[in-house]
Amino acid sequence: MNINLGSRIIIFKYLVNNKKRKVMKKIILLMSLFVMASCCCNKNVELEGTTWKLVEMNGESNVAAFEAEADALTFMLNPADMAIGGRTDCNRFFGQYELSEGNVIDIKSMGMTRMACPNMTYEQPFVGMLDAADSYEIDGETLNLFQGDKKIGQFKAIIATEVE
Repeated sequence: MNINLGSRIIIFKYLVNNKKRKVMKKIILLMSLFVMASCCCNKNVELEGTTWKLVEMNGESNVAAFEAEADALTFMLNPADMAIGGRTDCNRFFGQYELSEGNVIDIKSMGMTRMACPNMTYEQPFVGMLDAADSYEIDGETLNLFQGDKKIGQFKAIIATEVE
């Protein structure tokens, strides 16, 4: 069988394009698998040892006040000594906590510094909300605190690189 040069070029282009298609299909398949794996395996952040930043309190999401300072209206639970510590929009607070089965939380023995600041609007409501919380739920990087069936607070996890 004698194939002329023009036919050889056409056959060569077909083979090259066919290989490219196969490679592209494999790349698309791998990318699809990667995207699906990253979406379905969204792990929850740990309750303890994570800094939690207020996003919503009693249905109010006043972004300007809640985002005023990176460490304002935050808290962290330290499992080593079962202590809670954090900062309001002015003062620092501290206390103890207990966790029980069924996502039950009991924050108690709260105390805080007593500096006077120009804007202390959310200080007492924030600490009161933490004290009133009796259960929690974590979904990815979001923490919801509840009093009974009512959601009283929502927080986002602060990843170390966000604070720096």
